[in-house]
Order: sequence, then structure tokens, then C-alpha cells
Amino acid sequence: MIPVLTIPVLNRYDLLDKLLDSINYPIENIFIVDNGGQYKLDKRHNNLNIKVLNMPCNFGVGPSWNLGIKCYPHSDYFTFIAIDAELLPNSLEKMGKHSNKDSMIISNYGFSFFSIGAEIIKKVGLFDENYYPAYYEDFDFEDRVRKMGYKNNIKYPDVNINLLDTTVTVKSDPKLMAGKNITDISNKSYYDAKFAGFNWTCYNWELQRRVDNDWNFLETSV
Repeated sequence: MIPVLTIPVLNRYDLLDKLLDSINYPIENIFIVDNGGQYKLDKRHNNLNIKVLNMPCNFGVGPSWNLGIKCYPHSDYFTFIAIDAELLPNSLEKMGKHSNKDSMIISNYGFSFFSIGAEIIKKVGLFDENYYPAYYEDFDFEDRVRKMGYKNNIKYPDVNINLLDTTVTVKSDPKLMAGKNITDISNKSYYDAKFAGFNWTCYNWELQRRVDNDWNFLETSV
């Protein structure tokens, strides 16, 4: 049984429901971080142990992943999936088979479906929340795992999914897409500066960076 599956979502709740419909392997806890604050759990999913956290604002991908870790700290490992991922009949079973407290398991579509062992978290830390609201937090984490001497703990077994579109969330809203185009540059600059200085720290979020990168308030042409 998979101990916890964390699913961040901002919009496109239809894809989230489709993802939940495809779950065919035991999961002890399904944790949905609803960054859009509007998701209502359909009664057809009452057979799953789902907790939904309706956020008052977009918390961001990295912070949502961190919440999944913080809320279930006694798990041996933590599993995460994106709403644009389509599970194959054996995707969850294989992820559960390969995951453990000492490994980081990455699927064929990278961080669209992955797991991290508790011992990796203890050694490397959480996701850096200064990558807001999305993108580069995954590159940062994997680089830190490698740079801190645990590259042999990263595994790429035959855990496969289908992927609709890695930007399906932002493409569904022109304002979000315009915001992404701006924050991609900001996050890339932060990433480059961090690792150019051989800095493998997991920083907590900064208020000013959170405000500057808010997709809902960025000045765009849309």
C-alpha cells in the first residue's frame, strides 16, 4: 500500500476527477492541495481516503509538495502526481513496489509522478519554496540530491504513465500563461545564481519573492 499520494491542483478539476477515477491500487492517504480553492469532492470517490485542502490562494507546486510531507511525517516515503498525468493499469503498483525510505523513484515523465523516501528528505531537506509558483523546484531538488552525495539513491525503474501536457494548467488560462512566461525567467535566474554559488540549501519562502511572482497580480499584456 502506498502511504500517501499528494496531488496539487490549480484548475482543470475535470482532469483531477479523471485521475482519481483511474486509481486502482491501495493508497492509505490521498492528499489534494487545491490551490484554486473551488474543488468539491464527488461522491463517487467516497471509497478513497481523500483529504482536500482548499487554499485561499495559489500556494505553489513546491510548497504543496512540502505540505504532503509535513502533514504525513511518519510515512516511509512520499508519492506525488500531477493532474495532467494518466495512470496506466500498473503505474501505482509499480511505484509502490519500487519506493522505499532510502530511494527517490522517478517515472518516465519525471516529476509528473515520483516518490521520495523519508531518509532522503531528512538528508536533503524539503523543496525550495522560492521557486514560486511553479517550475525549477524539481530540478533544484534533484540537483541537491546529487550534489549532496546521494545520486545512487535516485532510481529510474519501469514506472510509466501517459502525460497530456506539462503546461495544461496554465494553457487553460491566458493570464496564467502570461504570468508563467514572466516567472519562468525569475525562477531560472534564481536557480542559476543558487547553483553557480555551489549553494545546495533548501530555503524557506521569502515574502517579497512570493508577492513579486504572484500570477494573479503580475502586470502582463493579457
